[in-house]
Amino acid sequence: MNFKQMCGRAGRRGFDTLGNVIFMGISKGRVQNLVASMLPRLHGSYPFSNSSLISFDIEKCIIENPLINLIDVNNNVDDLKGKLSKLSL
Repeated sequence: MNFKQMCGRAGRRGFDTLGNVIFMGISKGRVQNLVASMLPRLHGSYPFSNSSLISFDIEKCIIENPLINLIDVNNNVDDLKGKLSKLSL
């Protein structure tokens, strides 16, 4: 997995569209194994809490996520901010 992560970073972000990986001191069989190997299945998770949810940019989320607007079309950003400010944690 380390090889796949490092070769994914070859090149300069924002400048290069390609990068090169150079193998030194590694047998041809090991190189072929590294190149052909599959990545393990990764599962990320973010531990949500009340404080982490409030720290998100709520206004940006509401504007950029049209599905949130479907919940109640009568609520606007100021109404939602007002309701959130009344919450006590």
